[in-house]
Order: sequence, then structure tokens, then C-alpha cells
Amino acid sequence: MIHIGAIEITWSRKLPARIEIGSPWPERTIDGPSILVRALVETEHPLSPQADRVLMRVADRELGAWPLRHRTLNSGRSALDINAAVSMLDLPPTFVLDVSVTQSDGEAWPLCRITGTRRACLAPEGNRLQPLLLVSLGRSGSTWLMRLLGEHPQVIRRDRYPYEARIGQYFADFADALLRQASQLDRHADFYWGDADSFAHLGAPAIANLCIQTLADSDRVYSQLAETAGKPEADHFIEKAGGDPAIIERMRNLYGTCKVLLLVRDFRDIIASVLAFNRKRGTREFGHNRVTNDLEYVELMAGFAQSLLAVRTAVPEAVTVRYEALMQHPEATLASTLEALHLDSDREMISRILTAAEHDTPQMIYHRTVDDPRSQSIGRWRTHLDSALQAHCQTHLHDVLQAFGYDD
Repeated sequence: MIHIGAIEITWSRKLPARIEIGSPWPERTIDGPSILVRALVETEHPLSPQADRVLMRVADRELGAWPLRHRTLNSGRSALDINAAVSMLDLPPTFVLDVSVTQSDGEAWPLCRITGTRRACLAPEGNRLQPLLLVSLGRSGSTWLMRLLGEHPQVIRRDRYPYEARIGQYFADFADALLRQASQLDRHADFYWGDADSFAHLGAPAIANLCIQTLADSDRVYSQLAETAGKPEADHFIEKAGGDPAIIERMRNLYGTCKVLLLVRDFRDIIASVLAFNRKRGTREFGHNRVTNDLEYVELMAGFAQSLLAVRTAVPEAVTVRYEALMQHPEATLASTLEALHLDSDREMISRILTAAEHDTPQMIYHRTVDDPRSQSIGRWRTHLDSALQAHCQTHLHDVLQAFGYDD
């Protein structure tokens, strides 16, 4: 699963030392999902007791810090024992892993550099369904877009309003947690397996297979849903996702691929819709319960909007859909969206999807805050927000509105 290329000793301290790397070995393939780094730093004179951690880093990203053990060898020389492990999910497909000894005051002593490659993903090659994530803020039309895309024969979703199931993300989070916990247990391989070699040949592959099976189970669940829905051609599952690029990265690391739809709406209209929704239901949803008044909610919305910008920056190939275009020009917008996702988008398909989705349900009617979304939901902030809220929006949302192409 992980191929180690070269290991270069980078010790640059003036204090001479003998560095012995016990694990990993160069030009070897690791059958498990993590790299176990074991090393001995032997010196004539004791190292500072402030040297208390080993740090691992990829590029400018710190992966974690692990405690060191100081001891005195039978020869009387001083030694540092290094025992750390990093999950393959923290590594890019081609990686340069820098390992250093750090002091409590922050000073770092480079120890070694490990280069290599890792398996692109953990999903079995036979998995049928690819993930498609719909990233948006609440009250942006995500339920409507999920309803539309869920009518496509190539797309399966959990067919229960308001389409919030995240089955694929559940299995991905489970596999991620399993891998990260396993990488911590790997440091104690001798305790659990008797010796590191037994773990390398028996334990590590078993953990890898367990994670692979987890992602196979995700595919099995969605395949069952596709069969129930009568969709033998389904090759994507769609789920809503929050505005966190880490979710997308995790899905891609585990499933190998993940298409992203970024649904945006004028943030002032979102605020107007949230306030109307909460009044209608007598609740304080969509983060409104985190603030004490509507002015503070505008400031909170600015932070939410920044999360969408972060996704657009991190995933430049994401397909952006504007709520306003979806409402005013549903045929053209749906066609261009499906085409960008490489899904069947002919005119007959578009007509069939829109006809099926247009059928109102009690849940969809209850979900709305206006009678006719196409004519009443766009630009509603001009009449639904008072002058104080509009001024606050101008102050706190100006830049992000401009970034997404909305005029003041």
C-alpha cells in the first residue's frame, strides 16, 4: 500500500551522532496503511532534556508530534528512542516526509527524510458507485437540487426528505478513524504482536483489508438502494456536505475520486429565507441558535460564506451552480450541470427529470417559505430585511458577494 523509496539522514546538529533507522526500510513496500518510524539517535554526550518530541511534516503541513524516550546505553552513551507512526491518509500519493527532533522551545533538529508513494485510494477496484458531493449552505436550494439529481438514472440518493443522509461519508469517516487509531496502535506493535515483523506481515495487512472492506460495504449499501429504486445504470451516489475542504480530501483519499457540486445563492437571500423558515416553524435553525440577534447572524453568515470560498479555492474543478439560474432557467442550468458532471444530459432526460421532480409533496411545500420560489425567492432581501440588516450585510458580506459575482 505504501512504497518507501529513499531514506536520507539529515541530522545537522554540531553534536556528532550515530543514527540508526530501524523502520521503515528503503526500497520496500509496506502492506499496511501506515508508516512506522523507529530510530535510535546515539551520542557521546547527553542530549538536552528539552528534546522531547519527534515531529513529522509533509511540505508545510505538520502531521503530528510523538514523545521521545531518553536512555543510557550499556556503553554509557546517551540515546533517544524514536517510535512514531503516520497514517497513509496524511500523505499525498507521492510524498516527502521530513522527520525531526524538536525541543520544548520549538527548535527542531532534522533527523531524516523519507520519500515514497502510496496507494491512490482504499476503495476496492470493483466498487460500482462514485461519490458526488453537493456543497452548499442551508436554505440555498440544496434540497431541490438533490431532488432533481436524484431523479437521474445514473445517480442514487437516500430517497427520504430532506435528503440529508451521508452514508458514504459515514463509511469514509469510519475508515479514516480506523486508520488513524491503527497508526497509533502500530507504535506498540511489539506489545500486541510479540514483534514488529509479525505485525508487518500479519497485522498491518489485516487492518488494510478491514478498511478496504469498509468501503466495499459503502458500495454494497448504495447498490442495494439503487436496486430498490430500479436504477441498474446508477454509477454515482450523491450526498450533501458542509463547506469543509477536508471532507472532500478524505473522500478522494478513500474512494479515489469525488465529484463536487458547489451550490451558491445570494447570501442576503439566504438570511431572509432562514429568518422566514425559523418563524414558520418556531425554531432557530441553520446556526441562528448560536447568536443572540439577527445582526450577529449576518456576521456568522459571513463566516459560512468564507467556507464556500475555501472549497472553491481547494477544489477549482468543482462545478458551480447558482440558485438563481436553477430557479429561472431550470432546463438550461440542469443540462449544463449534468454535462459538466459527465452524466447523460440530453433534452429528453432533462424533461423527464423536471417532470418527475415538479410533483409537489407535503414535505416540499412545508419546506418552502414563499409560494412561488421562481418569482418570489430571488432578491427577497430587498423587502424582507430591514434597513439595519441590509446595512450590516453591506458591511460584512460585500467582499464575499463580489467574489461569487453578486452585485450590491
